[in-house]
Amino acid sequence: MIGVSLKIETPEETYTIPVTARGAINFERQFKTGITKAFADQQKMEHLYWLGWEQTRLSGKVVKPFDTWLDQVIKVQFVFDGDAAPLDSSMTPSSS
Repeated sequence: MIGVSLKIETPEETYTIPVTARGAINFERQFKTGITKAFADQQKMEHLYWLGWEQTRLSGKVVKPFDTWLDQVIKVQFVFDGDAAPLDSSMTPSSS
């Protein structure tokens, strides 16, 4: 999913993180379906939020188990090329 990032908002911070090859493959292994097919045909919120959690975890940021993390997340949304620049690997919170 080159050119796709996720904007994740919590009460403490908002950050944008790119969807990586590792994150996409982990998604497909977790849900036993292609990532493109899942978002085009199934459109489950769990898919979007799980991918946000997984990409956050893969970035090296310490995250709680998925269900606990969900209780602290306000919003996860896709950001496509040109919508916003992803943050660098330091995961510095954005100002939005």
